[in-house]
Amino acid sequence: RGGIDQGHTVKILDTLRVNFATAVIGGKPNIAIQQLPTALVYMTEMSPKDWTSGVTDFWKHPVDTFKWMMTNSPYLKARYEQGFERDIAAAKHIDVLQQLTGKANIRDVAFSFMTVGDKFGVLQGWWAIYKRGLKQGLSKTDAMEEANLATDRTQNTSSIDTLSAIQRGGSFWKLLTMFQNQPNKYFRIMFENVENLKYGRGDKITAIKALVIAWVIMPALFQLIGDGFQWKKERQARAVVLGPLNNLLVIGQMVQYLSGRMFGENYDYTATPVIGGLIDTGRVIQKGLVLNAKRLNPYKDVTWDDVIALAEQVAKAGGEITGVPT
Repeated sequence: RGGIDQGHTVKILDTLRVNFATAVIGGKPNIAIQQLPTALVYMTEMSPKDWTSGVTDFWKHPVDTFKWMMTNSPYLKARYEQGFERDIAAAKHIDVLQQLTGKANIRDVAFSFMTVGDKFGVLQGWWAIYKRGLKQGLSKTDAMEEANLATDRTQNTSSIDTLSAIQRGGSFWKLLTMFQNQPNKYFRIMFENVENLKYGRGDKITAIKALVIAWVIMPALFQLIGDGFQWKKERQARAVVLGPLNNLLVIGQMVQYLSGRMFGENYDYTATPVIGGLIDTGRVIQKGLVLNAKRLNPYKDVTWDDVIALAEQVAKAGGEITGVPT
């Protein structure tokens, strides 16, 4: 059970969590696009020169390099077989039939976009760290371990030892920390490098570079992608200024809610995204009642737009509860 007291596990909450994650992440091309820039975060672990050299080397023979990594790195093979994010891994493991047969199911298909995006971001950076290790005289095994550790520190992960105590907690804590794995890694990068500057540890230029990447560049890129590649000054400013606060576990969601209100994004605060499934179910009931009242009113006609709007809402709520991307 990964060290978790069974008394802290509520099966129905875990099922709702993985179903919601599957529904809102699965089948979304924009999720894959958001993973592409994550290769840049490896530069917090190495010089831009070594990063550029390694990434360039990767793209000289990308197919052969990919096959070599999947064959020779148990870490990378496990990452994409078992799941590279806590809730994705849980979604894969919840299907007993799949574990017994080894066959892919609808969840694997649903996560395919995000998996492709993660591979695009991670494999380039992993290879760059690996190649740097070889240049420094490390053995292949040690160079791969360096790349594994760098990935654990900078990317989405599902292994127990790479998660914070809150993320490893029981079912309620897991609900509160949904979709915060990668942001928390960026917070750790910022915190550690601020500490390095404060106490004079290591090279100042290296620490400042890491801070710029994690605090400025990545939030700005994610905001730009989230806005459909439209540059919105207010949102960009918020993403950069509040960078560390946005990435704090649990508290970050509150900060985003309050700052969103300041910029006209009037989204309701929810302690966990799973509440969205309940809210959308309520909207189904509301739309159904409105539609029925309209049907009974002799002065109003039910249009196809009304029917389609209800069908869309039913599909959204139903998908979030059952774990089917709709």
